[in-house]
Amino acid sequence: MKNSAPKSNLHFADVCCKVFGHNYKKSRTVTSYITEYRCTRCNAEATTDEKGNLLKLTPQLKDINETLIYLCKKKRSAAASI
Repeated sequence: MKNSAPKSNLHFADVCCKVFGHNYKKSRTVTSYITEYRCTRCNAEATTDEKGNLLKLTPQLKDINETLIYLCKKKRSAAASI
């Protein structure tokens, strides 16, 4: 007879993060006030908003951060050429 218990997709790192919280390390600085973070255990990604709150990094926020990086680089290069 087969064991009909459901299989769990939770890994040890996921359980640790759910119990103890994430261990975020800075992965990328977008601007002077927006930073991206990655959990060292489960690789969850987060970013800061304009008020400094930590938010889960969604694809939409990732696109916004990429656009901010592009605009900041363009602004710096335009200021340097003046």
